[in-house]
Amino acid sequence: MVVHLERYNKYDSSIVDKVYTYSDGIAKYIADHIQNQGFRSQIIPCDERVKSEGPLYWKGAISHKALAKAAGLGWIGKCTLLITPNFGPRICLISILTDIPLVPGRPEKNKCGDCRECIKACPMNALVETTFSDFPNKLDAVLDVSKCGPYVEKTWESGNVCWNCLLACPLGKK
Repeated sequence: MVVHLERYNKYDSSIVDKVYTYSDGIAKYIADHIQNQGFRSQIIPCDERVKSEGPLYWKGAISHKALAKAAGLGWIGKCTLLITPNFGPRICLISILTDIPLVPGRPEKNKCGDCRECIKACPMNALVETTFSDFPNKLDAVLDVSKCGPYVEKTWESGNVCWNCLLACPLGKK
């Protein structure tokens, strides 16, 4: 499930909390419907974390963006985010694992091309200029976590999370 995040100039925790609550409600409705059809379902919340500290404190139990990419919803961009054709990276993902037979979409290759807007927008120069067609082999090939992680954590605590790479992407802007 993809929820579009409108363009914001800064992080607003009340908006993010509303998006998470809205996503959780929709996921519960879908998961209940799946179970009522006799299939199993398990919701992986968009904000569930497996770590509470360190440079990858935002790492979840499962990669929502990898699942979304495999389902054909978009591609992994130079900013390491899932980029969708209609909304760019301005989305919130939540996953529902199920045994219901589904027909997936076709995974997309990286379509960022020569665009460097996310790289130029990063205040910590954490995004590494690299080229890949599908997805990077290693996270550190495209993102210096030692620069990004602490900065995001610091800005998160101040209530003004860095979304510069997300906001810079020209895809999905109205």
